[in-house]
Amino acid sequence: MEFHSKRFEEATMGKAIMLVRNGRFELEVMEENHITRQLIFSELRSNGVSTLGQVGTLYLEASGIFSLYKLNNPVLGLSVYPPIDGGLFNEQKKADHMIASKNCGHVQHLSEIGVCGNCGKNEWSKAVK
Repeated sequence: MEFHSKRFEEATMGKAIMLVRNGRFELEVMEENHITRQLIFSELRSNGVSTLGQVGTLYLEASGIFSLYKLNNPVLGLSVYPPIDGGLFNEQKKADHMIASKNCGHVQHLSEIGVCGNCGKNEWSKAVK
């Protein structure tokens, strides 16, 4: 006999949380769960991801394991390599006239520089392919 209750499962096992959706950080979820960008970047790099634009969703499962679902057609995004790593970061192909928010990963045209419409911050990097 099998018994399945979503409420019981969440109470005993917890539930998965979405940390990245369509190339953007889920900032409120990250803050509520004390998850840093550095932790996410590390996980993405260890899974062969070089830009947030490759990520459809990234979950932190109740078990503590990350589940990554890549986009079939990657888009421009924020690099997951630290700028201090001149080699990998500098080798990435930068998009002309496109920038990515260092805070949330939102990508927009350089002519719209200023406060990010998604997160309200004003820290940008060149978007990468």
